[in-house]
Amino acid sequence: MEIRMAKNIISLKRPGVLFAIFFVFSAFLCAKGLYIVAAICALAAVLAAAVFLFVAKNKFSIFCFLLACCLICPVFHLLLGSRRAEKMLSDTDNENTTKMHAIVEDKSVYYNKTVLYVSLLQSGKNATDAKAVVVYNKIIPCEVYDEIEFSGISFSYLNKSQVMQFTGGFPSKEKALSEGCYIGVCANELTRLGRIESGKRNIVHNYYYYIKDNLQTVFSSFGGVDTFSYAMALLTGDRSHFSQSVFDVFTRSGLIAILCISGLHVVITSAFIEFFLKKLHFSKKLQAIAMIFFLLFIMTITGFRGSVVRATIMSMCFYFSELSGRHYDNFSVLAVSFIAISVANPFCIFDTSTLLSYLAMTGLVFAGTARDSYFNNTSTLFYKLKNTINASVYAQTFAAIPVVTMFGGISIISPISNLAASFFFPILMYFLVLCAFLCFLPTPLLSILAFVPKVFIYLLDLCAKVFASVPFSYASFHIPPFSIYMFVAMFLIFLLSCVFLEKKFIVYSGFCNLIVTLSVVISLFALSFFI
Repeated sequence: MEIRMAKNIISLKRPGVLFAIFFVFSAFLCAKGLYIVAAICALAAVLAAAVFLFVAKNKFSIFCFLLACCLICPVFHLLLGSRRAEKMLSDTDNENTTKMHAIVEDKSVYYNKTVLYVSLLQSGKNATDAKAVVVYNKIIPCEVYDEIEFSGISFSYLNKSQVMQFTGGFPSKEKALSEGCYIGVCANELTRLGRIESGKRNIVHNYYYYIKDNLQTVFSSFGGVDTFSYAMALLTGDRSHFSQSVFDVFTRSGLIAILCISGLHVVITSAFIEFFLKKLHFSKKLQAIAMIFFLLFIMTITGFRGSVVRATIMSMCFYFSELSGRHYDNFSVLAVSFIAISVANPFCIFDTSTLLSYLAMTGLVFAGTARDSYFNNTSTLFYKLKNTINASVYAQTFAAIPVVTMFGGISIISPISNLAASFFFPILMYFLVLCAFLCFLPTPLLSILAFVPKVFIYLLDLCAKVFASVPFSYASFHIPPFSIYMFVAMFLIFLLSCVFLEKKFIVYSGFCNLIVTLSVVISLFALSFFI
């Protein structure tokens, strides 16, 4: 039965194969900047998926049709956006925009947030000196923020109406250009959770700045380390206070995932809150309801980052399963969150950080590091150490390609450095969350409470510097950006589609599974050099 199904799927007579071919070609052509041909392939993929849905009428065909519909949105958005951007650049002779013109012609600025930052630096300008950033035909003035994040890793995105609400409206294009702005094109709408000079604030923004102002008074320099920068990065994802040298150290040491807020931080923070709710004798249903609202709050205050949104959706599914008494399956929930994010933000297929998050999570699921088992208090110390190393190896193996694409290399000693950091990082997060919730305390009491996380922040910084100084700890690679995204995306889609085909992954052993995974990654690396 399974062999017959496999033959039906791979048969060229099936429209599902045509969908896969058009889907891959469309993503590939988008990566090459050929948006018109990519749009035609996207329409063909939708048509093939519709025929596949009509013929097969199973869960996998539904998934393919939804995926094709998700693909067509960013393709046409990129097509229209590139036309608008080229017209805007041709309408002005401003010196700053002229330097960006070659980059726009190179098509390297259209795909995601990271490349916008890199392109700005390649133009001979510092991104933080920009007076405004033009996203398609909209101008977002940077002066309405105290700080705008050009970290090279991620921006935070909201929709157009929220941008209009935050900025109080856009200035004229001529005014922004006369003040010396940069013109760049992003795949999403650009904004962040900065201080708002005009427009309205909501309760989340008020609490964000309340935390920031109070923590800034108690998190001063400790042992030569700016503990306030670490506290804000770990709590809210605000990395604007870091220098590039700090990012380089954490990248070489393999601890960059700790510095950049992600699903790991959400899981640790939610486990801490859940522990207190249990101590307060909340029932399981009340705990689940309270945690759902808390996760929504965390997702908002961190700026809707892809990894945080993914972790929030998966955690909410876990709590909903507890409320409804249903079984929680990691692969099914991973598929649900991927579809939800794809529908809400179809550009995620071109987004490095989102692919990184999903591939790393897929590795964690394969490694058997489910949320409950990771925080199992009955586990022995040896089991936890083995589990941490196993999880780190699998996560890094699955996420190797987007990591190399994003950072230009990969840390070889990442499993060891993450093991060392795992001894004190959860405690650090627990105390940071406690300081954030008790930031209304008088400054002397808050300073006493903040002493513990300051010590652990110093240890985290020291740990990163020690592992970054190890010889041959970092391997540099150069692979063409964006040209392999569709292979990574299709690999992820293959894993998720197995859920809809109701297949079960049989893990014979951790070593055997790791060998299979490494062979897939090496094949993708080899394939990327021929593109």
